[in-house]
Amino acid sequence: MFDKEGEARPRDPVHIQVDEPDELAYWTEALEVDETTLRGALQAVGFAASDVRDYLSWRRAATHAA
Repeated sequence: MFDKEGEARPRDPVHIQVDEPDELAYWTEALEVDETTLRGALQAVGFAASDVRDYLSWRRAATHAA
């Protein structure tokens, strides 16, 4: 899960995988959320990284607007 420069990278940058600890750690850090929030987003919109990013962005905006 590390590229040749030693940076952490997901195995599939298009689809979020959380079945391995390294993948879960990567996505929670990359999206700046905890595991519960990430799993809730996955349940809400599926495993496409772009959809999860959009959902989390919308959710953050809605939280700040309230």
